[in-house]
Amino acid sequence: MRDVQPFSQLLLVTMVALADCGGGGTDGVGCTGGAITVNAGADQEVAEGRTASLEGMGTGQAFSWVQLRGPTVTLNGADQAVVRFEAPWIVQESVTIELELTVSNELQSASDTVVVTITNTHFVLFLADKDEARRVELYRAPLGGESNPVKLSKTPVPDGNVSAFGASPDGRYVAYLGDIEQDEVNELFAVASDGGDLIKLNGTLVAGGSVSRAFAWSPDSSRIGYVADQDTDEVLELYSSAPDGSGNVKLNGALVAGGNVSRPFAWSPDSSHVAYRADQQTDEVLELYSSAPDGSGNVKLNGALVAGGSLSGRFAWSPDSSRIAYRADQETDEVLELYSSAPDGSGNVERN
Repeated sequence: MRDVQPFSQLLLVTMVALADCGGGGTDGVGCTGGAITVNAGADQEVAEGRTASLEGMGTGQAFSWVQLRGPTVTLNGADQAVVRFEAPWIVQESVTIELELTVSNELQSASDTVVVTITNTHFVLFLADKDEARRVELYRAPLGGESNPVKLSKTPVPDGNVSAFGASPDGRYVAYLGDIEQDEVNELFAVASDGGDLIKLNGTLVAGGSVSRAFAWSPDSSRIGYVADQDTDEVLELYSSAPDGSGNVKLNGALVAGGNVSRPFAWSPDSSHVAYRADQQTDEVLELYSSAPDGSGNVKLNGALVAGGSLSGRFAWSPDSSRIAYRADQETDEVLELYSSAPDGSGNVERN
């Protein structure tokens, strides 16, 4: 007679096999149990208001993400390998959200967990002579006032001050302008929004050179643009740099003798172009130009100007970055009209 294993024993073996991979961890190693594996990925840190994206892996046929703890979030793609959610705005310094990924097939399942730390970027920045009279420095404080302000700027040289600042759109960095290293020589610096080492953003300045108050982050926070007489004293030009100070490049084309870049300039909403006014080709004739953030693709955006024509100080990108509008006496001297152009200079048309 054939030996038949009792059903109760088969059930017990199956339950033991499933139990071998029932728990997870937060070290990104994942879990292995029999023929099925799962890995919820490494722990992450995400700024409030940003999108968290988690990519799980596993050998099963079905994926299921669930939230175990932390402020409730909406999981997009909870039945997929990749899940996303919007990080909530918080009042604490940080909060943690723990998710569990379960991968299963017809007979087995395995689970692993991952922790996402949401960091608080909802703070106020201010300038004050808080630590020493008549020495203005940069500070950060939570809006709720639940902790003391933190000084972000490096202590300037005697008589040095911080004169302007601006936070990156993602809240990770704060750029600030000041004569920090040399009195009366303004340079552009960055620091992590929670404090840290000083980062110089501008390139080496020529003798007499200085960075102007015209600086702006790209919407995607990947670059910062600024106007300075960096290479030639009293010749203002447009530059950009990465938040870590690398990749410093000039954005404008070669300037005619006497030419300068006019302030302000404007990033396109998709961060792909920077528009600026300059008497780049003809001294004292302001025209509109565009460049990529790495300095490539410098083009003129306006049409040919009538004798005596010039651009006014107002221009603006369309929300989808496909066009830029500007005012100029392009066709008739001293008659301002509205025009638009594509970022590559094509399709210049009158709009009024």
